[in-house]
Amino acid sequence: EVVERPASVAKELLENAIDAGATQITLSIVRGGIQQLQIADNGSGIEAEYIDKAFVRHATSKIASAEDLGHIHTLGFRGEALASIASVARVEVLTRTEADEYACCYRIEGGEPQGMEPGARPRGTTVTVNDLFYNTPARMKFLKKDVSEGTFVADIVLHEALSHPEIAFRFLRDGKQQFMTPGDGQLRSAAYAVLGREFARDLLPLDGDGGVYKVTGLVTPPRACRASRSAQHFYVNGRYVKNRTMMAALENAYAFPQLSHPVGFESRRWRRKKPVTARVTGFAFQMVPPAGFEPAISTLKGWRPWPLDDGDSGKEYSRLFCRRVYRWQTGKPPQRCLSPLW
Repeated sequence: EVVERPASVAKELLENAIDAGATQITLSIVRGGIQQLQIADNGSGIEAEYIDKAFVRHATSKIASAEDLGHIHTLGFRGEALASIASVARVEVLTRTEADEYACCYRIEGGEPQGMEPGARPRGTTVTVNDLFYNTPARMKFLKKDVSEGTFVADIVLHEALSHPEIAFRFLRDGKQQFMTPGDGQLRSAAYAVLGREFARDLLPLDGDGGVYKVTGLVTPPRACRASRSAQHFYVNGRYVKNRTMMAALENAYAFPQLSHPVGFESRRWRRKKPVTARVTGFAFQMVPPAGFEPAISTLKGWRPWPLDDGDSGKEYSRLFCRRVYRWQTGKPPQRCLSPLW
């Protein structure tokens, strides 16, 4: 596991909190997460006898046998995150389970255990990461300014908040609250909290079932399109992914000539020499059988290939997306699509 920046730490710890069954997660950062990054949740907690083992490389409680790798339902399973984070920072873990009488506080700095002592907190876990890269100045040199690093962390929290609207996320930056989701299970409510009222107001529901695949989400009407793909969010089984097949399917679904306002076009703007393409925005959630999805095998978790080996599966997903979006806009089944995948 490679810890490149504070956003990498935030992603791993947020996924651990989600896997622990938390319904409330608070993440706070100081100086972009370099000086301090803290995550507190109300999950199941860690038993006192296993706290030190959680920082052993490749130690995990999320898989019990090799067969479990074929149907992974958790966001993490390799057991490398805590060990990698603890090797380059000063980490403190305060945790308590429902069965424990009191909490336990465990500290580790630079991979060296500093001991354990009793603590106090309700059920759940609080992980505090201080002085990231204090013992590796070479990595510190490649970090950007505090503002930029804080923005990267905010993007990670945004992705997780949209992926799990049933969890209440709260994000604090240098003591100031940036956003807080209600945790009511409604995707529109989460989008309203993290992206604002103007963006969430125009979102329209998307729901389709193609047998193997199930696609749900929210998309914008053609009038609310943007010039980039920055507001396109795709999730597979709860994991944020970037996949060109999904991007093409979403955009081709809006490229029907029968639509009154197709968005698969290029328009020239005043004082611009190059054409600008309008990009549709929204959130798409895809559910596939766990056996057909290969999650987080490499440390580069942002870009992933198509989950299934069969190339026709990607085409089937694209056709499903095109049909659902077109039917939503016109109220009738499509007759022709500009996509070569149709």
